[in-house]
Amino acid sequence: MSSLFAIALTVIAAADETVVVHATLDPPITPYHKQSVFLVIVEAPPGVDARIESMVDRFGGLGVYGVPEYDRELLKNGATRITERYVLDPILIGDYVIEPVVVTWGEVGRIEIPSPSLRVRDLTEEEEAAAMELLPTLADPDLSPPPVYARWYFWVLTAGIVAAVAFAFWWRRRPELGHAAPSKMAWELAFERLEILDKRQDAKHGKISQYYVDLSGIVRYYIEDRFHVHAPEQTTPEFLAEISSAGLLDAAHEGLVAEILRHSDQVKFARYHPTLSEMEKSFAQVLQFVDETVPKAEENAEDEAA
Repeated sequence: MSSLFAIALTVIAAADETVVVHATLDPPITPYHKQSVFLVIVEAPPGVDARIESMVDRFGGLGVYGVPEYDRELLKNGATRITERYVLDPILIGDYVIEPVVVTWGEVGRIEIPSPSLRVRDLTEEEEAAAMELLPTLADPDLSPPPVYARWYFWVLTAGIVAAVAFAFWWRRRPELGHAAPSKMAWELAFERLEILDKRQDAKHGKISQYYVDLSGIVRYYIEDRFHVHAPEQTTPEFLAEISSAGLLDAAHEGLVAEILRHSDQVKFARYHPTLSEMEKSFAQVLQFVDETVPKAEENAEDEAA
């Protein structure tokens, strides 16, 4: 019964003596890694210049993918059909209330109809398994994965080993001058990794999936090191649930991390192809998150003392 009710809500229409308005949402329930289409169709008789008020900022926090499609068609009987199509790009799980559709014409003509709401759910076990199976096919067949020695973390690891050997050699021959310098902090490592990722220019080489694998990895490693969370095998929903239940981040940063990781999942698992501006936005969000969660001076002093 509930599913039939949900389907019924996807088509809402209203009319008066001159103008007919339809609003549809397909599908009304979707997993977070897929999109939904919100469609408004208006039919106005000859001589009536009907207009749909913009819906861009009326989707209750849902992102709009790309540029909304707009079409105005003249029918055989002289009537006009106006169509607006919005592709909604959910990231966070939850129920989204979409504001009413408003159509106006002339000086006083106006229709306002309620919009269907969208429920964004988590992946089922079957969907998550299917997404994981798609992962090997996401890479461009003409761009084979680089060898281990060409990956940034190989050189980071190599440099770490060399540094460790040099430190051990120095330690055995050192004068008694006190303790060795402390290791790098979590945010320092995150900034270095972001710099390395930025210099790789993956977008220019078509390595989109690899870019998001490493970008989401930087976020995870930073949270694990900064807040002492160990969750290497957890899925994104499990990881987000753990940091939320532990109260490690405020609401704004929880939302930011969720948006970053779920967007990365869309690219890695759901064949989503981001634009260059979306890649730059994701990078900027990670940089913002790390920068805003660097501890204050007094917190840092406590960590060093501990």
